[in-house]
Amino acid sequence: MTVVQIRVNATELSQLLSSTSGPVAQDLTRRVQRVTNKARTLAPVDTGNLRGSITWEIRKRGNQIVGVVGTNVPYSIYIEKGTRYMRPQPFLVPALSAAAF
Repeated sequence: MTVVQIRVNATELSQLLSSTSGPVAQDLTRRVQRVTNKARTLAPVDTGNLRGSITWEIRKRGNQIVGVVGTNVPYSIYIEKGTRYMRPQPFLVPALSAAAF
């Protein structure tokens, strides 16, 4: 029987996964930018305010790094989810597919 041992330096692994400037964060940044671009193309345009407000950022949350895409426009939730008077026009949730290769 052949046995292979793999040793992982827990500190280095933690740094790799939680650093906001390491290779994992760089990959996450590329994916978040693609989601942002897709959301901007899917967002309905009246004045362009909604489309122009879609932004992204990489955050550190505890020992994790998280990519966030969103908008601060108060009515964006009504566009995304719809209301009883207006059909939904989702642009954020469908844009998540752009994160995959």
